[in-house]
Amino acid sequence: MSAKKTKKTTKKKGWPYFSLLGFIILILILSLFNLIIYFSSTPKQILGLRMEVNTNSVLETQKEFWNKLLSKNPTYVDGWMELAKIEVQLENIDNAKKAIDRAKKIEPNSKSVSQVEIDLGLTSK
Repeated sequence: MSAKKTKKTTKKKGWPYFSLLGFIILILILSLFNLIIYFSSTPKQILGLRMEVNTNSVLETQKEFWNKLLSKNPTYVDGWMELAKIEVQLENIDNAKKAIDRAKKIEPNSKSVSQVEIDLGLTSK
């Protein structure tokens, strides 16, 4: 009897396999590195340009919004409190007091209105 010897042949993995594997690992490392930088960095100047926001114009826009909303819904207490906060930021203390007074007239026993009044420093003590 003749026994045939069979050899198990293992496929050799050559340079194309290892170069592709190395390329994939490199891409994964670079992607991870970029994600870490993206999520941990603070905004930076781009091409030397800086966008400055005019805070007063933003506040004036918010003030217009709340005035329009409150003209349509004058019993909205939270709106009067927000308007008071904006007026304080714009340094219009008299208008802020008027807005808080309006909120107090709508809800005289509101703790939140009293707290906003205290927080904004509009109490007359």
